[in-house]
Amino acid sequence: EARRGMPDIDPTIEMGPVLEIILSRDDARDRSWSIHLPWRAVVATDLAHYEGIGWVFAPSLNYEMRRGGWDLGAAVGPLYASEKYHDYFYEVTPDFASATRPAYDAAGGYSGSRLTFTASRRFRSFWVGAFARYDDLSGAAFDDSPLLKKETSFMAGVGIAWILAESK
Repeated sequence: EARRGMPDIDPTIEMGPVLEIILSRDDARDRSWSIHLPWRAVVATDLAHYEGIGWVFAPSLNYEMRRGGWDLGAAVGPLYASEKYHDYFYEVTPDFASATRPAYDAAGGYSGSRLTFTASRRFRSFWVGAFARYDDLSGAAFDDSPLLKKETSFMAGVGIAWILAESK
């Protein structure tokens, strides 16, 4: 509703490296603490065309452990992005401004914080995984955007993969 009359935005794809720093590993108890430093270039595409829309950086503190055959994890950290990335989602150019939607130019920088929980397990011929994620955009560089209607979100999902064959 907030984007009514504005051009549609395309889905995005992120690609890039991640530096993983192991802080502590206890092999006897199958658990570890680490810091992940992923930097991603972002492309918006509808598969007919594409557009580079900046970058995102999402450092996190991660805890991973194995219990009863399950791989469990938790991660928490801030999010940062370029001005071009924030503009793609939160900018309102003057030609799309209205009485209820003022013009707005997003700044780059802090994009909120994220808390994620994961669980996965490999069985004989299939794999199952699940996640739950909470995002909080309070204090983000774009928090004055008329397109931002909600500062928090919760997502969850489940995936199942059937393993048809594997190499030795």
